[in-house]
Amino acid sequence: MHKVCLSLSHPPYLPFLILTTNTPQCGNTPPIKIKNKDKWIAAERLRWARAFDVPISGDLPPDFPAPTLPVGRVLCAIAASDDAEQTKLVRALDRLFAAHWVEGLATHRPEVMREVLTGLFGEEEAVGCMFFSLSLFPFPFPCLPLLLRAAFAC
Repeated sequence: MHKVCLSLSHPPYLPFLILTTNTPQCGNTPPIKIKNKDKWIAAERLRWARAFDVPISGDLPPDFPAPTLPVGRVLCAIAASDDAEQTKLVRALDRLFAAHWVEGLATHRPEVMREVLTGLFGEEEAVGCMFFSLSLFPFPFPCLPLLLRAAFAC
């Protein structure tokens, strides 16, 4: 799934979270809810996937648009415990993308996320990562070291 031309100069991944829980209070309408934009987004998603040879289902995943916070927290937890080459994070990104966009699994749901991570890393590590996706903390603490490293190049 990774293109050779894009892998020659690969900057490190830095997972981040966009907290959209206050979207309704701000009066911000999600793009998928705007008249006719949903059809345009669907057509463009498939067109770009074909252009870059990215596997993707023609149908939208369940619960679309799904909450991204659980997946983002898990990715932050994986990134914080990963090596410099980010081998675990890249494997997780690939697997979560395939599970969500190709297989149509609801990866934001805890039971689905746990199954996907268990198949990737084993039960013990999957449970450890799940702690962060189910956490009640407003900010995913595993991301803090990543943000500091990126900000201060340490």
